[in-house]
Amino acid sequence: RPMYFLYGGAWRGGHVAAGVRAPKNTWFFAEGTTRPGFQEWLSLQNPGEVDANVTMSLLLDGGEVRDVGVAVPSHTRVTVAVHNIVEAGRDVSVVVKSNRAIVAERPMYFLYRENWPGGHVVPGL
Repeated sequence: RPMYFLYGGAWRGGHVAAGVRAPKNTWFFAEGTTRPGFQEWLSLQNPGEVDANVTMSLLLDGGEVRDVGVAVPSHTRVTVAVHNIVEAGRDVSVVVKSNRAIVAERPMYFLYRENWPGGHVVPGL
């Protein structure tokens, strides 16, 4: 799935990632960060006929776990700004669990060292 962007009107780029075969109840994201210049998002899509109740377990560096609940209405995508939940300067992995089969992706945009703009998207595993 291609992604092209002009993030925040300033960071231009593109990325291509493979799509997923089917919605699932659990998704894993091994890496993420809120370090300076990075903005991490989670996109949760519910293709089903029934609303989904989702719990995102944010696994922070140092061992802390924060659970965040998100409602995802049927036939809707909800995008969550991880960088607004987790304070700046942290590394974070995420486990997404849902009572309904959904699709989860992690877009990330960055301006690395205030010099290299970019972004990418990965589906969960």
